Amino acid sequence: MKRILACILCLLTGILCFSSAGSAARAEEIQTTEVLENGDALISGIGDPLLRDETANTAAGPLETVLRFFRRLLYFFTGTKTVERSKFLRYYDANGVLLWEAVLTAEFTYSEKQVRCETAKLSFTSLDPDWALSSKTTAKAGDAARGTVSVRQTKLGVPLQTVTRTIVLTCDNKGNIN
Repeated sequence: MKRILACILCLLTGILCFSSAGSAARAEEIQTTEVLENGDALISGIGDPLLRDETANTAAGPLETVLRFFRRLLYFFTGTKTVERSKFLRYYDANGVLLWEAVLTAEFTYSEKQVRCETAKLSFTSLDPDWALSSKTTAKAGDAARGTVSVRQTKLGVPLQTVTRTIVLTCDNKGNIN
């Protein structure tokens, strides 16, 4: 009976520890700005989204929650850590008004020997009715997650421009995200 109780306590302690073990040290965040010919700007960087994607289903289903639990439990016992980060791409007009935002969120597992991208999700939110999402794709391979977003601007049904960009998140074996 004491062994069973000890195993349960170890399991609960492990569950509490693995959530804090996965938080890698965050380096100083760097944002990059690309100014377009028309004076509009695209700003990208690692950090939290400003906008919430109303169409995205952010609640994990019961199966996904159970799988995530067992995966993290396995990682805890094998010395593997997890880290989840987001990289945003924000489009501002020439007056500095935010028109839309795309956010790539990825979860990585890492150890001294291996890095692997586990999940990659791309969300999009528009604040201007003239800008709409044309397409979005995500891919994960090895230590990288990629999300490509194509956004079209129209006025009265006439297409004016399309902006297509790829957002990339990578992780190294120390949990540093770039």
